[in-house]
Amino acid sequence: EHTRTRRSPRSGSGSEQSKGAMAPAVKVYGWAMSPFVARALLCLEEAGVDYELVPMSREAGDHRQPDFLARNPFGQVPVLEDGDLTIFES
Repeated sequence: EHTRTRRSPRSGSGSEQSKGAMAPAVKVYGWAMSPFVARALLCLEEAGVDYELVPMSREAGDHRQPDFLARNPFGQVPVLEDGDLTIFES
């Protein structure tokens, strides 16, 4: 599994984060080389939001797989998930 996780030093207590008890609040699906994904990641970084980048492969057609199309019926990246909230138009 090749996910990247950013932990904001501004959020939560250090003891909770060091134990790994809390999952990142926001999942970002996409490929990091996409300017659209990069823009979303930059905004999350600037806001100090914890996130997990869920890597996908454009060449392998990950954005056309049924599980991804359930998140975004248009098959575009990025898709952001925060609990029950899914955002795919930015």
